[in-house]
Amino acid sequence: MAITLTAAARQYATRPPDERYPSLEALQTAAQVDKNLAFEATRKLGTLAVEVGTRTGAVDLRGANGHAARLTHWAFAQVARLIGTTAAYLGLGSPALVEHNLREGLARRGDDNAGILLRRGGPTQPHTLRAITGSRYGRVWDADLYAAVQEALPGWSLPPTWTGEPAGAYRGDRDSFLILTHGGSIVDDPTLAGRQDSRLFRGVLIHNSEVGANAVSIAAILYRFICGNHLIWGASVVEELSYRRRHVGQSALDDMRSAVARIGTAWGDRPAGADQALIATLARLDVATTTTLVVEELRKVGVPEQAATLAVASAEANERQPRSYWGVAQGLTRVSQGSGHQSARLALDSAAGAILAQGRIKAEGRTAVTV
Repeated sequence: MAITLTAAARQYATRPPDERYPSLEALQTAAQVDKNLAFEATRKLGTLAVEVGTRTGAVDLRGANGHAARLTHWAFAQVARLIGTTAAYLGLGSPALVEHNLREGLARRGDDNAGILLRRGGPTQPHTLRAITGSRYGRVWDADLYAAVQEALPGWSLPPTWTGEPAGAYRGDRDSFLILTHGGSIVDDPTLAGRQDSRLFRGVLIHNSEVGANAVSIAAILYRFICGNHLIWGASVVEELSYRRRHVGQSALDDMRSAVARIGTAWGDRPAGADQALIATLARLDVATTTTLVVEELRKVGVPEQAATLAVASAEANERQPRSYWGVAQGLTRVSQGSGHQSARLALDSAAGAILAQGRIKAEGRTAVTV
């Protein structure tokens, strides 16, 4: 499993002030408020009436009981997909045309069930429709997820920033993201013994959406250091301790709790020697015997020739075992961080993960299976 090393940095750079929280506890408290105000129900699409403000363009759905709820931008996009169009296309029309198209689309799917998630409003505030999903959607509440994380990883904290202000806990109307690190969980990278950056630290990246924007995922990582903007360097994912699940089925919440407990127990108590032994093995096993052959192997996992050549050169300049699985993967991550394009970074980070996975298979004497 590969990790996007810029994921935390993107959150740090793009989240607006109202989606930033100073601690995991503050994030979980806000999520609990939303859960307490939540109302879930299954409704037939044909029973939902549509109202679009002629001046504001705000879209409301009204149920058969007469109660109306204001759609978030995300919920509006979900409704658009349900009726076979896009939010961008609907947004090109006048309020009257948007209302007409939504009514016609919902009427066409009148007998189909959909799960709705409302946030109850106050005396002067309307209800908010946060999500409208398929009837089999299995919601993992942020409140439950982050409460489980607090229990499983006591003493872990948000990483520092250049400004000194706490960052790393984010939550908006679409999704949430958390990065936690534990300064006491330190592994020495045996491939860099005696150098200042020889230590590896442990962390977790957690991503969730209550409204269907993405799966719930937990990545247990080893990394060399995190910049003040939360750019993660020299990271690798500990695959057997990571978790990802789509929001499908009623067991999603229970599965998440089990996964968090398992990861917390194993990651918090995992002896440093276990990780050091794996790294040392990956550093002893070569991807290939020559630089040219290493480049060829990188081309096989989708790395462009120029990037592959740069990665090998970076490994030779910085790693004691530059042609090893560990050394080549670290070279790839360095080239990735120098790329100005997000898609290129993701591809290189994924290739680094693939190389480490190949090395682990070789170390365990297994045979890779291609599908």
